[in-house]
Amino acid sequence: MPSDNDAEDGGEKNQYYYPVGELIDMMTINQIKEIKLSGERCEAAARNLHLMSSDLDNYSEKCNISTMRYDLFFACVVLLALVNIMVWHHKDIMADCVNDEEKYDDILKLCQELNDLRNHIRNMFLTDFKQTDLLGIRAVFSDLKDKNLWIYQIVQRLDKMKR
Repeated sequence: MPSDNDAEDGGEKNQYYYPVGELIDMMTINQIKEIKLSGERCEAAARNLHLMSSDLDNYSEKCNISTMRYDLFFACVVLLALVNIMVWHHKDIMADCVNDEEKYDDILKLCQELNDLRNHIRNMFLTDFKQTDLLGIRAVFSDLKDKNLWIYQIVQRLDKMKR
């Protein structure tokens, strides 16, 4: 969603007006596209990534990225990238197993859990950077307090790092 909004400090223009977490999430997806796609689609992803990088630089100056501890910030960035590459990879597997309903359902369940972890991380960015007015909290369908859920330990670790 291109925008002509001026950055609050310095008058630099943002190309995209998204909260920090959404911008980082979109950047990781465009990095995957750069690797997985070819031709014009790859070039478009590279252009978008460049514009988003400039916007993130603007955010780092005006949003005080230090409001989130650096170790937590980078852990969240890495996790978003890993989750996105895993979802992309499993999407490709799902396309190959549409006739195997059980395998398809298992992969779909895993992807939903991955998406819940992704939404949890994006929600952390929204609240830590006080940007919930820009975008509402994303829904998480898994019970993140369920100790039997594989993402439970990851969520617990992230929440512990926030303290």
